[in-house]
Amino acid sequence: MDAIIHERETEIEQLEAKEVQQRKLESNRRKDAKQKLQAWKEEKFKEEEELRKREQAKKEAEMLRQEEAERKRKDNQAELLEQYKKLKEQKKAEEKDVLVRELSRSPRPPSPRDVERVKEREHQHLSRQLDLKTKKIREKQERQERIDKMANQVRVTVDRDFGRVTRATEAYKNRIAEQQETESDNSPRHLNFDVRHVQHLATPSWRKGL
Repeated sequence: MDAIIHERETEIEQLEAKEVQQRKLESNRRKDAKQKLQAWKEEKFKEEEELRKREQAKKEAEMLRQEEAERKRKDNQAELLEQYKKLKEQKKAEEKDVLVRELSRSPRPPSPRDVERVKEREHQHLSRQLDLKTKKIREKQERQERIDKMANQVRVTVDRDFGRVTRATEAYKNRIAEQQETESDNSPRHLNFDVRHVQHLATPSWRKGL
């Protein structure tokens, strides 16, 4: 009986030892996995930190390049402005020198030939002006004479006769004479003009009764 109990106790101890050993192995595996995960995280952090540093260095280099380009541009502008100012001052000085030389230069008196030439040009100009004015006056007089001559040629002198409006015209007299010849009525007709004997236009049909 004691042997059986001892055997059972031995089996239990072996099982417990085996379980303890499995627990140790599991704990070691977990520890190894944890260490590997930690190492991976550290490696990943290092890579990200290195990438961040490279990006930062790249940005700083780009900023330095832009600042250098801006500085060169400003330097070029300043240089161009300085050159423009110098050229402007130089041009102003040259213009001043030319003006001083022109003012300091004594005028040359005209020669007798120049005076004679100027007088001749003035005389020619005055002659042309006088000829032009005389020509205009002559043309105006000739035009007025032609107008007066034409007016005298077409002028008609007629005695004033206020009774001609009420007298019969020759055409009317001839028409009355023809009517007298064609009519059989021998009643005397007066040739004096009378408004009542003047023929009028017939009244249109559309106006009758209005």
